[in-house]
Amino acid sequence: MPEDDYSPMWHIGFAHWLEPHDRVVKGFKELKELREDGRVEILEWPAPPRIAEGDDTGVRVDDYDFENLNSPHVVNCPTPITLDAAIYRARNAGK
Repeated sequence: MPEDDYSPMWHIGFAHWLEPHDRVVKGFKELKELREDGRVEILEWPAPPRIAEGDDTGVRVDDYDFENLNSPHVVNCPTPITLDAAIYRARNAGK
């Protein structure tokens, strides 16, 4: 797997660029740096409950929690190879 600490348990979030962009983010570290620089926002999925906090607007802003091990939704999805490798192999099959 790409990282030494790879786990098949995925904590899901959706990243959105906050500025025009011209590249693909290729790592967790880079994603965290872009967020720290204010270039992307990341939304938790599913959205954490907010009604209890008194916020019933439904507006969410950059609420993904990298540190919370008890995320609202986790998927067990082992991946034997990265998607990039699978696409590469498919494109070059039979060459």
